[in-house]
Amino acid sequence: MISFPKGTNTIMVAFNLSVYNSGTISANIGIPCGTVTSTTIVSKLGINALITGTKDLCGLSTATYSVPSTLSSNFNWSVPSYMTIVSGQNTSSITVALTGGVANAAVSVSFISNCGLSESLSFNVGCSKVTQIQTSQCGVTIAALNTTISANSVGGASGYRFEVSDGTNTSIYDSSTNSFNLTMLTGSLTIGYGKVYTIRVALKYNGVAQPYGTPCTVTTPAAALAGTISGGGNTVCSGSSSTTLTVSGYSGTLLWQKSTAASPTWVNAGSTSNTLTVSNIIVTTYYRVVATNAGSSANSSTATIFVTPKSVGGVVSGAGNVCYGSDKLLTLSGNTGTIQWQQSSSSTTGYTDIVGATSATYNATNITSTKYFRAVVTNGVCSAMNSASATITVTALPVSGTITGGGVVS
Repeated sequence: MISFPKGTNTIMVAFNLSVYNSGTISANIGIPCGTVTSTTIVSKLGINALITGTKDLCGLSTATYSVPSTLSSNFNWSVPSYMTIVSGQNTSSITVALTGGVANAAVSVSFISNCGLSESLSFNVGCSKVTQIQTSQCGVTIAALNTTISANSVGGASGYRFEVSDGTNTSIYDSSTNSFNLTMLTGSLTIGYGKVYTIRVALKYNGVAQPYGTPCTVTTPAAALAGTISGGGNTVCSGSSSTTLTVSGYSGTLLWQKSTAASPTWVNAGSTSNTLTVSNIIVTTYYRVVATNAGSSANSSTATIFVTPKSVGGVVSGAGNVCYGSDKLLTLSGNTGTIQWQQSSSSTTGYTDIVGATSATYNATNITSTKYFRAVVTNGVCSAMNSASATITVTALPVSGTITGGGVVS
């Protein structure tokens, strides 16, 4: 408001400083050729004043902030919680120490201006540098629990803080480099297979962690699963029969193992597929599958292939000559397996089973003609084997004959 008469070369203006900040005063001046206008901008003292100082605090331990000393004779500074004013409170310039993680906040100062009004200024500060897990590793399934996981490298950082969470528990790992792996974690978080973890990374400056960057998820690989073996429990003949074992319901890389002891020392069985052909084994053997995946391993239950020794026909003793209608006791020895005696009138063909003759001895009775005997021996699943044939030869009974030439003599 103009409080001194207009129309002169001098005026007096009154300002309501509670609402006034800045404005323009104009004067129209008449001259012989017309009118000219002269203007000037009038601003309240300090309206354009700013706090000056360090805005980006990444890696700093101290900072200084100032305002023009002409604004007031007394200043009251306020700083974020991670700052401590070490000098200059109540003056136009302060020095602060940074004592914690830097977050986006403001440094402010309030004062009574030389115009007698309460004024305040503020200045936004923080740390503009953040990092996160590299994009190529976000949202993926890592190859193994100890796979290296890397954050984007940021120059000037003294370290990196990795925060890992499964949604319930959280663990922290501080590293001097921009990499770590999940097996390095300690604390309440348990790292397992087939799980999803959220990872955040904070830069560290002068040992102090800054705000975390954008979170990222990684999935750990599935654990190995050995599955179930089918085809076990079979009995085969020593050295000749074969059978196939098959594993199903597995995950990971397979390796078949075998042992000939019930409390085994396992050795490789020679197959890495889901099947194993077992052949020419001579003793009962135990088999299992070892599955591995991404550092995990699992063993299947044991499948057993039982082995039966081969059939052995043995040797028949007791054969030889007999008198017509006599008996002869035959004995089989050195055999392996169950016995069935056979007889024939020919040494090579026509053998038939003797009903009930299944023991190691056989008593051939009432032999009236030459006979051939053998034992057919069968052991379990093995093929039958024949003993060599034994011959009983019949000797005819002596005949007394007829005496001739008898009569009366004188």
